[in-house]
Amino acid sequence: MLSAIAGVFSSAAFGGITGLFGTLISKVGDYYALKQKNAFDLAMRDKDMAIAQIEATKEVTIAQDTNAANREIAESEVLGKSYEADRATYLTPDVQKDVPPKMKGIVALAMAVVDFVRGMTRPGLTLYLCILTTLMYLQMKAIVTAAGQQAFTPADAVKIIILIVDAVIYLTTVTVTWWFGTRPKATK
Repeated sequence: MLSAIAGVFSSAAFGGITGLFGTLISKVGDYYALKQKNAFDLAMRDKDMAIAQIEATKEVTIAQDTNAANREIAESEVLGKSYEADRATYLTPDVQKDVPPKMKGIVALAMAVVDFVRGMTRPGLTLYLCILTTLMYLQMKAIVTAAGQQAFTPADAVKIIILIVDAVIYLTTVTVTWWFGTRPKATK
C-alpha cells in the first residue's frame, strides 16, 4: 500500500518535472528568438545610423520622417512575426487570387480545414491522450472485474490499477504543466 502511494506521488512529481522540462524548452526557444530580435534591432540601428549620416547632407526633415516610419514598420513586423506561429492562417486573399472562380469555394474550404487542424493539434492531442488513458483504465478495470481470481490475483489487479492511475496522473501533470507553462504572458 505504501508503494502504491509512493507510485502516485512519483507519477505526479515526474509528470510535473516533464511538464516543466517542456516549458523550459519553450522558454529557451523564446530566449533565442529574443536574442535574434535583439541582433536584428542592433543591425537596424546600425543601418539607421548610416542612413542618417547620408541623409544629413540632404533634406533632414524628410530623412527623419522616413527613418521614423521605417523603424515603426520594422518593429511592427518583428512583433507580428513573433505571434505569427500562434495565429497563422492559410485562408488568405492571396491564396484565392489566382484560383479559378469555380474552385474558390473548394480552396476556401480546404484552407479552412487546414487552419482548423493546425489550430486544434495541441488541444486535440491533449484531450486524446487524457481520454485514451481513461479508457484504458476503464477497460482494464472491467477485465479485472470480469476475470475475478482466475486470471489475476487481487494483488495483481491492484498493481495493474495502480500503474494505470500512475499513468493518468503523469499524463495529466505533464499536459497541464506544459500547456499552461508555454502560454504567452498577457500584455497590458
